[in-house]
Amino acid sequence: MRTRALGGLVLAVALLVAACGAPSDAPLAVGSDPSSASSDPADVVSTTTEVPEPELAERIPVSQAVVPPPPPTLSAGARGPEVYSLQARLSALGYGTLVVDGHFGEYTRLAVEDFQRGQGLGIDGIAGAATWLALVAPTPFTPGPLVIEEPEPEPEPEPDGADAPGSAPDPGAPLGYIPDDGIGYVVVRLASQRVQVFGHGDQLLFDFGASTGRSGLTPRGEFRITHRSASTVSVTDHQVSMRWMTNFNGYIGFHGIPVRHGSELWTPLGQEAVSAGCVRLSDDAAQLIFDHAPNGTRVIVTD
Repeated sequence: MRTRALGGLVLAVALLVAACGAPSDAPLAVGSDPSSASSDPADVVSTTTEVPEPELAERIPVSQAVVPPPPPTLSAGARGPEVYSLQARLSALGYGTLVVDGHFGEYTRLAVEDFQRGQGLGIDGIAGAATWLALVAPTPFTPGPLVIEEPEPEPEPEPDGADAPGSAPDPGAPLGYIPDDGIGYVVVRLASQRVQVFGHGDQLLFDFGASTGRSGLTPRGEFRITHRSASTVSVTDHQVSMRWMTNFNGYIGFHGIPVRHGSELWTPLGQEAVSAGCVRLSDDAAQLIFDHAPNGTRVIVTD
């Protein structure tokens, strides 16, 4: 057994010597056919001392150094294991609920664009070298600045009755804007089909009509926002897509009105629970949460 192992070692060394241009009188024949190697271990070991290991390293030409190939550039229509790896990585990072099938289709392109947008890369839907590099160590999501367009001021009407100076605003009315310290938490109210967005000081910022999971498919409890995708495919029907998905409980999250073949699905916001578990909102409401509720924001689902 030891003679066979040593014979294999001799073969490897002999091949390296041959690749490095060993002189023709070097005893290569001893290691080129393991079956003809000497049965004496001492004879076999002596052949490995013909070219010491340091000399081998010095004689390997730089041009023969093994350089890993660059990552492939993948775009719509591509197929193969590289596309499968790309889809699996995007899905693991939360960019799109993709069917990982090795086919670079429309939803894969949208997921790549979403990832590029979140990483500050050029948005072209093509997985090139910069996109592959960012996929290795992506930058965590941070909410963007809130931009509010101030309307032109209108002349104030003359004070009259309840509008007179000093009258109190409606108690509990939403502010309708996000303060400087951002969103504190979000409450989903199943009984009234409402989603309420609160600040860090418990002030009500927004109150949106919603449509939650039918037959109790939206679980009650306290959760945290974990990831998001600007364009997502339904896990229950791959013909359905939706915008501004913000996940807080596995595949369950907030999103805009779902669309199948270009037509919006029936969604009675604020009236009836019809979804498969997610919380449907208007596209504007879903985008507000997507843009300004960072990962880790509390989500409370209650009656």
